[in-house]
Amino acid sequence: MADSALQLVVGLGNPGSGHERDRHNAGFWFVDCLATELGVSFRAEPRHQAELGRSGEGLRLLKPQTYMNLSGESVGSIANYFRIAPADILV
Repeated sequence: MADSALQLVVGLGNPGSGHERDRHNAGFWFVDCLATELGVSFRAEPRHQAELGRSGEGLRLLKPQTYMNLSGESVGSIANYFRIAPADILV
């Protein structure tokens, strides 16, 4: 695990404008702030049920577009697609 490197940062929340100000969206807010700092833009990834961004250093930022309790589907889909180990994911 010593040669493990952070590859994916996941911000959890509930999608939709009706939930924008919910405290459950603190993960979305954090990832949005990180994206701003890194100059990252998000794009829709419907096949992974997510919004995904990537920094110039290869760090991926993820906002699952499932509800909070189903976010594992989106995270798992992205992790499998890009072959990211669980140790390399921060949620």
